[in-house]
Amino acid sequence: MAQPTLLLTRPAPQSQRFAAEFAARFPGVPVLISPLMGIDSLQLLNDIAGIDALILTSENAVTALAPQTSQRPPAWCVGPRTAAAARAAGFPIAGIAEDAASLTDLLKAQAAGAHLLHARGRHVVADLPTALAPAGITVTEAMVYDQQACPLTDEARALLARPGPVLAPLFSPRSARLLAEAAPPRRLHIAALSAAVAQAAEPLAPLGLELAARPEAGALLEALGRLIATLPHSSPHGA
Repeated sequence: MAQPTLLLTRPAPQSQRFAAEFAARFPGVPVLISPLMGIDSLQLLNDIAGIDALILTSENAVTALAPQTSQRPPAWCVGPRTAAAARAAGFPIAGIAEDAASLTDLLKAQAAGAHLLHARGRHVVADLPTALAPAGITVTEAMVYDQQACPLTDEARALLARPGPVLAPLFSPRSARLLAEAAPPRRLHIAALSAAVAQAAEPLAPLGLELAARPEAGALLEALGRLIATLPHSSPHGA
């Protein structure tokens, strides 16, 4: 059986970082990057003074927000990468949760009555203002970046048109939906970051599907290792 190829569809900077992590764990497996989303920063329409803290659910929000304000309120973050980016930009870290649902629980327990600003992209998974209102938490939203859809590259379309297994790690429901719109069904072996991502990928009718044990890149690498191990004549290095 042909050697698998890893297809990465995240925005270019995140795909390049994940490609390096993947190559360190699975040397010799080809990687093709074809982003299905590009990140465009948007102008912050209002100052963020007067809030108690920020909610940052992606490092893209940090990148877009930090240059636009001198204010550095504490930040509640989803994921260690977002927290690391926020800390590097000068935002004190109030707390870190692994996903939006866990962050909601954390904020209800520790930030009741607070006024928070969610710096977010145009497309989000969780409705934080509605989820946190019962705890007396006011959430104002500031759209600081857009996730513009991009077509698959010619190289990616050629990869999907020829025989051989293609591995596709998917990090968000939207990326799964965009890939489902762009790729033929029954061509991919998918590693999904969460059950919501796996559900969004159902139209792809994947040949294989592994769910990450935790919503983080390391767990997604482990899921890819399990997928590689199911392929005939495969021996995942480092798995």
